[in-house]
Amino acid sequence: MKIPKIIFIVGDSIVWGSDDKERGGWVDQFKIFFKNYAGRFNQVFNLGISGRNIRKYLDFAPAEIKTRLSSSDRNYLAIICLSINDAAFYKSTENFNVDLKAYNKCLQNLVNEINPLVDNIVFIGQTNIQENKTNPWLPWNDDYFLKNKNIEKYIQIAKDFCQKNNYLFINLYKLIDEEGMSEDGLHPNAQGHKKIYQKVKDELIKNKII
Repeated sequence: MKIPKIIFIVGDSIVWGSDDKERGGWVDQFKIFFKNYAGRFNQVFNLGISGRNIRKYLDFAPAEIKTRLSSSDRNYLAIICLSINDAAFYKSTENFNVDLKAYNKCLQNLVNEINPLVDNIVFIGQTNIQENKTNPWLPWNDDYFLKNKNIEKYIQIAKDFCQKNNYLFINLYKLIDEEGMSEDGLHPNAQGHKKIYQKVKDELIKNKII
């Protein structure tokens, strides 16, 4: 008998499902797929909270995962969706949410906290943004900026970390085109979320994670 699998998807507003007014976000679509694919005793937990960055993940993700562990023998998977909020800066390009020099340590600290709780960890990389709408990003405030060149630097650090530590890294950068982006230039719309869902699903199956 196949051991039921529980999947925890940790992330920010994109994981939560922001701006998908049709299907509720890529994680909700993945939940429906996984229930049919793996059976009704398998579960997907959406641990996405708007505005979170990797430091904030440490504040809530390990505890949220721990409270959902079962006493039965299960195969647990944590999917950590890295946040573009890490690369956001306020007024000055030297004032990032998470400093580049500290980012690798943050990745290691998060793994150290989550790894004892699960059987496997997968990382999903950051998405691209529309810079003409995120400099500044006015829905937040006029001091909040995001640039693709900065996001790329965080992605490369995460890629190197995953390669060194033998974690699967699913790259979403440049997956979302203009038609798949919401009006705020940061969040995917329904079409963009569908692309993320399909990419994640296909990569997990191809790499025999699920």
